[in-house]
Amino acid sequence: MGDPDWPFGHTHARLVLKDDSGTIAKRSFDVANDGANVHSDSWLVYWKADCVEAVISGEEQSEIRYTLYFDGKTDFTQLDTLTGEWK
Repeated sequence: MGDPDWPFGHTHARLVLKDDSGTIAKRSFDVANDGANVHSDSWLVYWKADCVEAVISGEEQSEIRYTLYFDGKTDFTQLDTLTGEWK
């Protein structure tokens, strides 16, 4: 959604889940990536039966999993870097 906050701030981003009839769900978030833009190495996407999960990473943050459900709900969990578990 534009350039990162200057000089080494967060990048503002948005996930949008759409189908043929329009937008189902959207979620805005920030990525702490040492002032760099979000790029293809910043995310992984997993399609599930009832949702889409996007795992976002940045140089200065632990991974965050954003879930966009096909019923319009959204959720997120953060990876605990010590245990390797989602909380």
